[in-house]
Amino acid sequence: INAEYGGIRREFAYCYLRSRQQIFAAHKGEISGYDLTGDKVVELSGAGGCVYYLAAHPSNPTILSGSNDLLIREWDVDKQCVVRSVQDTTSSGWAYGGNWSVSYDPTGDHVLCTEPQSQSLRLYTFDGKLVDEMKGHSDCVNAITLVPGSRQAITADRGAGTILFNIPNPAEETAKAGQEFDEKVMWTGFTKDGEYLITASNETLRKWNAKTLEHLLSKEFKGFYRSKGCITEDQKWVFVSGRMDVYRFNIEDFSPSGHIQVLPDSDGSISDFSITPNGSKLLGAECKNMNSEASYAPVWDISDFENATEITRYDTYGGRMFACSTNQDNERGVVAGHRGTHVFMLATAEKLFSIDRGCFWVNFLKTSNKIIYADGSSTFVCDLDTEEDVASLTGHDDQVTGGFLVRDETQIYTSSEDGTIKLYDIETEKCLYTFFNHRAQQYTGVSVSPCGEKLAVGNKNGMLYVLKGANYST
Repeated sequence: INAEYGGIRREFAYCYLRSRQQIFAAHKGEISGYDLTGDKVVELSGAGGCVYYLAAHPSNPTILSGSNDLLIREWDVDKQCVVRSVQDTTSSGWAYGGNWSVSYDPTGDHVLCTEPQSQSLRLYTFDGKLVDEMKGHSDCVNAITLVPGSRQAITADRGAGTILFNIPNPAEETAKAGQEFDEKVMWTGFTKDGEYLITASNETLRKWNAKTLEHLLSKEFKGFYRSKGCITEDQKWVFVSGRMDVYRFNIEDFSPSGHIQVLPDSDGSISDFSITPNGSKLLGAECKNMNSEASYAPVWDISDFENATEITRYDTYGGRMFACSTNQDNERGVVAGHRGTHVFMLATAEKLFSIDRGCFWVNFLKTSNKIIYADGSSTFVCDLDTEEDVASLTGHDDQVTGGFLVRDETQIYTSSEDGTIKLYDIETEKCLYTFFNHRAQQYTGVSVSPCGEKLAVGNKNGMLYVLKGANYST
């Protein structure tokens, strides 16, 4: 079939309607139906400015169209008119993204659709009720394919991600246990006694029962898309960062206990922060937008939090910083970013050591005079006495975003934007285990419960994963 529109061959979407043995093709706002000899037998007008997707009903003489006006239309091909429609929504001010893909559910009684802003698969009733929104993609979803003989659908996005979803049946659905929150978790942390899991998104702090995962408490704060957190050693306080401020909350009831404006310049933002084990100092890492070379690491005395004062600044780094940590001796700090990894004295900002590698994650080892840092898709251990790397942990395919040392610092879990969590043995440099979930695209960090039985990892797909710890030896 050579379908023409305005003298130009354009076929934006097509489908095969088995009940009528007809092929339908969309050209801008028009839909044409052809029999199997190639003759045009149906003409449907008024399908929106541009039709992106067509889908056929499994048994009825109807098809769905998705277009750039976010109105999903059901067409009766015999009557050649719209019989029902569903108005989709967009998650941002961009109202013209449209429905990039549409489909009937396996029963043909409900509508599946996607639009580029939410990066999700939505299930609607034909009266416009949103039944479910299935997340997992980190890019715009542009294809839906039903799996024959099941209540499953395969979706694909333009970033090469593919997900197999179980499609809920509204007729059989009962109330779901627990609660769901539509937010991107930027930080997770377990209390030292393993009783609670604390999470932070860019606007909400949450407390969970670490054993049952019951949601216990929430508190809104002025967060940022780089928000990070820290639980004090005495388990009394949780600190979380906003764009320029660090806030303190009581872990018991999330009652606020003040905040510090760590950065005075609105050009910068807090990319990470760390509190010394004795709770006396706070180290911040700054990422300036315009004047990037002026980014610095402030050090604050927070022993009297209500009257906190800035002690000094490590202002000779020369570039944007994305990670920082403080040592067990409460005297040294480390930062990492575009100018590598630098170790310095917290009290005087005197530089002790630097290396050209490192960027998005760094930490001190507690049991030896070493640091561990991420550089690209690899993680390295550097001996500060010899100033040489003593371990190289490779295997990720994208940026390492976080790490957590376990088993007396002999092993480490690392998270990556490649959608995997890996467990390494540091001495042998061997990857012992890799965790992959098809819905997880880009991990934002990892934390481990005190006994190592659970991991909590945030993900840019808007989901929080709680995993069983892997108990592997070399």
